[in-house]
Amino acid sequence: YGDHRDLHRLIRRQRQMCIRDSPEGYYGLGLVYQNMGLYDDAIKNYLIAAELYSKNNSPFLADAYAALGFNYSNQTPPNNSLAVKYYQKAKNLGHPLSPEVESFLKQASER
Repeated sequence: YGDHRDLHRLIRRQRQMCIRDSPEGYYGLGLVYQNMGLYDDAIKNYLIAAELYSKNNSPFLADAYAALGFNYSNQTPPNNSLAVKYYQKAKNLGHPLSPEVESFLKQASER
């Protein structure tokens, strides 16, 4: 009958490929890293998600940009210029920003 473990390995590999090749998979990995405080790893995954969302003209591109803004602003040390860039991109696409982020953008523009 064959070894059922081979089937499980095949299914797991296929699932990994689907996750890796989809913007949602990268976005989800970014969120996991973000929640763990691993902002550099989160940024890598959100950048890939944003690139894939952009190719698909996805409405979720603004979410990826906002996530990039958040993670760049929380890096050690913070990269405020990239945070501003991505928050502004998210805002330009209609993503609502919190009052704190709006204040951050206003302070950055006054510098």
